[in-house]
Amino acid sequence: MKRRIYTFLVVVTLFVTPVKSYALGECGLSCCLLSAADGISQSDSFAMSLQFEYMKMKTILDGTTEKSPNEVIADKLGTANGAMYKVPTEMIMKKYNLLASYPVSDKLVILGTIPYLVNDMNMRMGMRMMGNVKTSSMSMDTISGIGDISLVGLYTVYEDAEIRPTERVTLGLGLKMPTGKNNTTGSDGRFIHAMMQAGTGSWDPIFVANFYKFLDPIGLQANFLYQLTTEGDEGYEFGNQFAADIIAAYQATDFVNLKLGLNTVITESDKDHDGKYSNRMMSMLDNTNNTGITSVSLSPAVQMKIPDTSGSMEVRYQFPIYQDADGVQQVMDWRLSLSVSMSF
Repeated sequence: MKRRIYTFLVVVTLFVTPVKSYALGECGLSCCLLSAADGISQSDSFAMSLQFEYMKMKTILDGTTEKSPNEVIADKLGTANGAMYKVPTEMIMKKYNLLASYPVSDKLVILGTIPYLVNDMNMRMGMRMMGNVKTSSMSMDTISGIGDISLVGLYTVYEDAEIRPTERVTLGLGLKMPTGKNNTTGSDGRFIHAMMQAGTGSWDPIFVANFYKFLDPIGLQANFLYQLTTEGDEGYEFGNQFAADIIAAYQATDFVNLKLGLNTVITESDKDHDGKYSNRMMSMLDNTNNTGITSVSLSPAVQMKIPDTSGSMEVRYQFPIYQDADGVQQVMDWRLSLSVSMSF
């Protein structure tokens, strides 16, 4: 028992100590798909999972340097009297994900995700008058609705045993569809910020790879996802995204698994081809120069099997240890996710 605990602590230490700063940022689609690759997609029968994610964003970064909202406003306004500029002070993004997997054969599994989003944001507007900057606070109306649905086919190209394999390689190909609304407008009649919309308006190919290795008593997984984004129907194109998870799982008891993930995401800058979402001189969020990010985060988790059932529950907490934003951006402070999964 002592040897097993020591082995787990060694693995945890290896993941926590960053040898090199790779990447992660504000993951969207990648979070739920990679989580599913870690869970229900390995079931040999129909399986479903309900996930709830709560993400808080408050910190503003200029590259890797933290700035306050007032500093960003003052920097942008300069000395021009009458100029105005808006920055976010806090964003709360909640997401409900319904995931389902269906095994078409021993090798092929179809995975589907349906997200429902609830986005809230507080902002601060500054105006320079007579050499002084005056600020006022405001809140956006809550944005909610069905997001973009995704379908992915996962094919097991290799496993060393049909029952309880210790090695497995799975590859996947899928599509994110533009089912979420992406043209919500504000009181001024303009589109609200692209990142606050429930959908994207684009059809995006998805490429997934999963590698599993069991090294008694630790199970290791490496999950990779690449989302090739395309231009949406309103002319906005989110940046391509690469995401990777490395997950170590240790079976502490018959009903409890302890996990630690090293999560990475790299997103490229967005493009607003038709200028419908852009207002660079007035708003930090409506400037595509302030998009694209690399960072690294850790996500400890506890997975609990539900006795006498095929179900399980998981609680996961994610926090960044490195973030480098392109331009000036509000970034993730932490994310909490809860999930319940069941095979039928």
